[in-house]
Amino acid sequence: MRGGLTEYTELMYDARQLALSRMKREADELGADGVVGVDFQVIHHGTDVMEVWAVGAAVKQTGQSAPGSQAEVMVQG
Repeated sequence: MRGGLTEYTELMYDARQLALSRMKREADELGADGVVGVDFQVIHHGTDVMEVWAVGAAVKQTGQSAPGSQAEVMVQG
């Protein structure tokens, strides 16, 4: 039983990484500086199929900020 749980955990991690990398790529294509408010959704379709979604807002910095006044959010893909 443990082997099955380990495989499931690895699949979940891989699916999460794939969703993050796709989100990052789409943000880059939009010319965004980053992504904020990232949320993950896992949707199960029966016992054999699952979807993993990463949803966030692509943001673009405008103007100047005082040093240390802005929050930096990075999504690594």
